[in-house]
Amino acid sequence: TASKGGNLLLNIGPMASGAIPPESLDRLHGLADWMDGHADSIHGTVASPFTGTSFRATRSPAGERINVFLPAWPTSRELLLPGLVTVPTHASMLGPSGRESLPARRVDAGVVVTLPSAPSNATCSVLRVEARQPLIVRA
Repeated sequence: TASKGGNLLLNIGPMASGAIPPESLDRLHGLADWMDGHADSIHGTVASPFTGTSFRATRSPAGERINVFLPAWPTSRELLLPGLVTVPTHASMLGPSGRESLPARRVDAGVVVTLPSAPSNATCSVLRVEARQPLIVRA
């Protein structure tokens, strides 16, 4: 939702007794666990600069950070960020196992980031690319 510039409202229905159903609690706890390491990829971001990609993304308002959401781990360890003109100064996975610098290189179609061999999160891994200036994406 954030990748398209929207906000998501979570609504759970309590039982007649006022208690929250266990299934809802499980989902809310899972969301809270994911947000512990990934909240800044959602909060205070703007819509994705990419169009027509298999992934979703958000970016910082100034454009110096892009967050790429990978709910399904790519079969290839190389992820093309199409149309990205600016080569990132830093690329890494968010979350507890992240922050290890990942290689990024410019190709004709954009920038390719070499991902780790395994996802950083079982639910949805987030790749962050950063630069000292705004990251420019051309359609």
